[in-house]
Amino acid sequence: MNRSNKLSAQELKELVLNSFIAEKNMDIQAGLKSVDEEFKVTEMVASKDGNHLPSLSGKKLRDLMKLAFKTKGRQYTFKSVLADEESQTVIVEFIETYPDPKTGQIYRTPQISVCSIKNGKIFRTRHYMDPRLSFENLTESQIESSFQ
Repeated sequence: MNRSNKLSAQELKELVLNSFIAEKNMDIQAGLKSVDEEFKVTEMVASKDGNHLPSLSGKKLRDLMKLAFKTKGRQYTFKSVLADEESQTVIVEFIETYPDPKTGQIYRTPQISVCSIKNGKIFRTRHYMDPRLSFENLTESQIESSFQ
């Protein structure tokens, strides 16, 4: 990290991608090291129950992270990773692939995460996706066709 407490574009990308790799590898300690104590995640979705743009932080978020980091077989395919040094922001377009632990059914969800970095750690993340797709049986070719 340079003197102004700002990470370079490469450092920003590495920080965020390493947080994904920690989750994939079920390494909760590495995951927690990459996030700020005040880390907050906001899902940029409209839910059926009227709880639009739900956010999690603090103990509830850390408990959810511990659960998410136990998902075996989770994979990420990164499509675009952009970093802005001035705003200390990383935008990641990716496909998350994960098996249903009960049935083994594979699910694929295209998403975008916008991560704000503060003092060398992920401070805020916004996830953009259509949660209905998380319950569909999208094939790799269906998703790949949207990137052509």
